[in-house]
Amino acid sequence: PEPKKHPTSIVSLVDKVIPLYQNPLDTLPENQKNKITVSRSEDVELMIDPIQFEQVFINLIKNAIESMQSKTATGEVNVSWQVTDNTFRFIISDEGSGISNKGNLFVPFYTTKKQGSGIGLVFCRQVLEVHNGQLSLINRADKEGCLAIIELPLS
Repeated sequence: PEPKKHPTSIVSLVDKVIPLYQNPLDTLPENQKNKITVSRSEDVELMIDPIQFEQVFINLIKNAIESMQSKTATGEVNVSWQVTDNTFRFIISDEGSGISNKGNLFVPFYTTKKQGSGIGLVFCRQVLEVHNGQLSLINRADKEGCLAIIELPLS
């Protein structure tokens, strides 16, 4: 659907999505707890469809968490954002298994997950495109894991 864009605070979006993935009860074993950190920067107001972006954030954070669940060691998902050269950059980094088959990342209905549908990343990319932005997924250079990078023009 066409995006319903209006000024949206990035902090309010992050604060709405992150609690969905934090464990409210400490009943899970240590290696199954979702460790999500937010490296807060100055709030940025973006002209976006907040409902569509909420779903993009949900999809990308869920993917990051799921990529770490096959590992025995605990990992961490970090959410951060920055503004440089009139570009807003939102970064989700994880310590999961990384990307093994880059060629199929945005192929509709292709999935490596038992419970996956293969439409999450396709949806994310489409939302970014109608907002004149882009989504990049790359393996981390510093350690095992992935970076999901959203870039949007500020003007």
